[in-house]
Amino acid sequence: MGDQDGRGTGVRVEVLGPLRVLVDGQEAALGGPVPRALVHRLALADGAMVTDTALQEDLWGEDQPASAATTLQAHVARLRRALEPGRSARDATALVRRGPGYALVATSSDAADFERLAARGRTLLTIDPTAAAEALEQALALWRGPALAEVAQRGWAAPEVRRLEHLLAAAREDRVAAELERGDDAAASAGASALVAAEPLRERGWELLALALHRQGRRTEALAALDQLAERLADELGADPGPSATALRAAVEASDPALQRREAAPAPRGDGSGGRRPIAATSNLPAPASALVGREREVAEVAALLREHRLVTLTGTGGAGKTRLSLEVARRREDADGPWLVELASLADARLVPEVVATALGLVPPGGASASAALAAVLHHRELLLVLDNCEHVVDGAAAFVEVLLASCPGVRVLATSREPLLVAGERTHEVPVLSGGPDGEAVALFVDRARAASPAWEPTREDLERVAEVCAALDGLPLAVELAAAQIRVLTLADVAALADDGSSLGTLLRGGRRTTSRHGTMQAAVAWSYDRLTPAEREVFCDLSVFSGGFTLDAARRVLDRPDVVPVVADLVGRSLVVASRPGAQRRFHLLEPLRQHAAERLDPARREVLAGRRVEWVAELAAHADPSMRGRLAALETDRLHDEAGNIRAALSDGDPAVVLRIASGFFWFWYREGLVAEGLGHLLPALAAVAPDPHGEPDAATRARAWSGAALLSYLAGDLAGVGCALVQVGEHAARCDDPLVQAQSLALVAYFEAGGGQVEAARGHGQAALAISEALGHAATRAESLMVLGEVERQDGDLDAAVERLEAAVAEADACGYSWVGLSSRWTQSKVEASRGRLGAAWSALLDSLERGWAVGETTSWLVGLSTASHLLHRDGRPEEAARLAGAVAWQAGRIGYSPAAMDADLDRYAVELAADVAPDAYAAAAASGRDLTAAQAMDLVRRLGEEVLAVEALGGNGPGGNGPGGDGPGGDAPGEQAVVAAPAGRS
Repeated sequence: MGDQDGRGTGVRVEVLGPLRVLVDGQEAALGGPVPRALVHRLALADGAMVTDTALQEDLWGEDQPASAATTLQAHVARLRRALEPGRSARDATALVRRGPGYALVATSSDAADFERLAARGRTLLTIDPTAAAEALEQALALWRGPALAEVAQRGWAAPEVRRLEHLLAAAREDRVAAELERGDDAAASAGASALVAAEPLRERGWELLALALHRQGRRTEALAALDQLAERLADELGADPGPSATALRAAVEASDPALQRREAAPAPRGDGSGGRRPIAATSNLPAPASALVGREREVAEVAALLREHRLVTLTGTGGAGKTRLSLEVARRREDADGPWLVELASLADARLVPEVVATALGLVPPGGASASAALAAVLHHRELLLVLDNCEHVVDGAAAFVEVLLASCPGVRVLATSREPLLVAGERTHEVPVLSGGPDGEAVALFVDRARAASPAWEPTREDLERVAEVCAALDGLPLAVELAAAQIRVLTLADVAALADDGSSLGTLLRGGRRTTSRHGTMQAAVAWSYDRLTPAEREVFCDLSVFSGGFTLDAARRVLDRPDVVPVVADLVGRSLVVASRPGAQRRFHLLEPLRQHAAERLDPARREVLAGRRVEWVAELAAHADPSMRGRLAALETDRLHDEAGNIRAALSDGDPAVVLRIASGFFWFWYREGLVAEGLGHLLPALAAVAPDPHGEPDAATRARAWSGAALLSYLAGDLAGVGCALVQVGEHAARCDDPLVQAQSLALVAYFEAGGGQVEAARGHGQAALAISEALGHAATRAESLMVLGEVERQDGDLDAAVERLEAAVAEADACGYSWVGLSSRWTQSKVEASRGRLGAAWSALLDSLERGWAVGETTSWLVGLSTASHLLHRDGRPEEAARLAGAVAWQAGRIGYSPAAMDADLDRYAVELAADVAPDAYAAAAASGRDLTAAQAMDLVRRLGEEVLAVEALGGNGPGGNGPGGDGPGGDAPGEQAVVAAPAGRS
């Protein structure tokens, strides 16, 4: 029973105990048992329509009165009067007529609140146990008695009662687990003792009790607790403890140090295409570089607006502090799924807003015309705040995206910063005010704080503070202007600043009042101009030149594009003057100009100089493109991926500025990055126009190589977009241009790609010929990565052709080659394919061995989508081994983890839909639902631990010469039983290949 977006009267339904319906906070009089049962039945439908016939059957069963239809109408009419007094049936918004039935549209429910809080608590267990305990306490406090107590015995209510009781038991266990995570072992053991007394057959309570006792040094009692569990299960169920309890007992008996409290391992990172995105991260807000001075009132006001409205836009001139205020508001929120920051300043193409948002949140970037709707579907059940910063650059795209998001995602709120409103329905704007004035005001406090940071020895007197107040008043209290002025204390005294009133500078004009009647934008411009006036000639030149970068820069990039030997010391000086911001520590420190400063610098940059710099930026990005593909097919893949994400703004700018032929060359170098990161709209948006704009040169071999690579990217990205016709057209072009080019490496890579798709489409002989040609070329070149790819493709060819021994031989060789050159994608993909081959041979032990290796590889490097496809395959292997309920549990874990990042493993492996149907047919619906629900309770790390344990159990049985409990099990039809679907090979577990 979830929340609905109610309109009109606020109706809250409470079913965790005796039924209560609150209308605007007051309990409504519902009447006798029949109308109360009617409310229960409609509440279970969660806002969906229930037909008259179904309602009559559920309310009266076989004892329906002859007047059931009119009696039902009468009950509905009385309930409407109780829920929405004064409203007619036509105007009803809570109990409404829909088609042939009725729906109850509640504003909120205690069941939905309980589920949300319990899920939040579980998510926070290993992140912030104290916050987890608080959330779980709130969840448990919602229970006033048994769930649906008045109708629990009715058949239509029983499944929901069982589900809610299961969630309640899990939440109670999580509450004890939170005490364990917090280190309060005594409280945990007391809580666990209460759990096992109430639910003596639930193993997790006993496990928590044993772990708490063990951590208190009470090892004997811990073992006794687990022994008592075993006795209970044997006496009452005739069963043995599960693997988890068994493993815990062995660990306690051995005093395994792993049982002591430790930091949780980080969740894997992964993307929609086998790249690296966080599954479990709940925020990406940057740590503040300095303290927020003042703004407490504004923070409170904006926070209050966000509680009442789902879209709040902070407006104001550049330098007013919109970004800083939004981040501070976001940091103080407690949304279950984050606040998230999405920076739009470097984005010029409004169509890419959904992709940029998805990338920031670690989700699969959606592609196509329905990208906003696809992303909204992923976020539908999330509770989060999205901070969209600098929307004015792409205001139409941001507005269109936000409109779709808010309409589909009731738990999502948006805090936007923009110089203009988004003009979306329901938007509330808040103009960010200037800092308060006077010697004791916020502006002076900010000036003093930043001046002391620049010159720690500076101690202002009361007279100094009054002079500072005058300077801040002249600067209209704009935070950025005040910070720029304060930074000058590093080289000037306050008296020097005051003396500037007479020297004709921009600040002098301000201090003399010449700008007091101008706009705040003019004030900001004057403050920047004054800071600019204080720079040396070299600093001015570099400051203006740096405006050519979009989204920041590294020192290496600045040296390459500005082409001057003094870049490093000058940038350091500009950082000291607060005109350049150092945004990331470490070896690859990045720098950027705040957007108002970048715009000012761009306005001062000579047009001829801008053209020169833009040309160098294109050349520099072309060099990035030339190195991107080989780097991403080797040991540097993770570093290269992060680097290209960092430079996304500069890459987009270069692709917008360059000559079409150069753009084609650049785009052809980035196609593997776009493919692996799932950036479908962006990749196709650059590749296809560039291919159309540049006519092919029939005699130009370098041109043919470039076009072969570009069409390869078009094929892969079209596949991700579901455009199979586009894939076919692109592959024809790949083959034609590869045949004409004089670059053997491009030829080999192109042939391997064509063979890959041919194998997936059943063209085995053509695939074998192209794959063998690719292998021969790569061997002649000594190019290990392409040789590994070719061997992997040939392994799939043999699998499709039914020569499973040859398939294993090819795949083993592919893994060895991939390991030698650090090409993790081929290694894990080949092992995954090998697991399917071994399953087809009926060798489940060998299949598990290969699959566990693939999963471990994916987990280690954060290949999240590869890992999810592998987990799906593991579920199938469990089913074949006669363990359908464990298979269903793993399927539930996959569904939950994949849903969190908007990914569908079945879209990448056509076999998975068939596996799911076979599994569902072999497990009773209730048992399947319960098992899948328990899988959804698992974190990514717990799911990985589960599949390790299950796989190792199978391998242990194999080592003893057995075939497991089920032999081949369901679907175990020997060789060919797992023959892939038409597109399975195109869907290697790297997620996008």
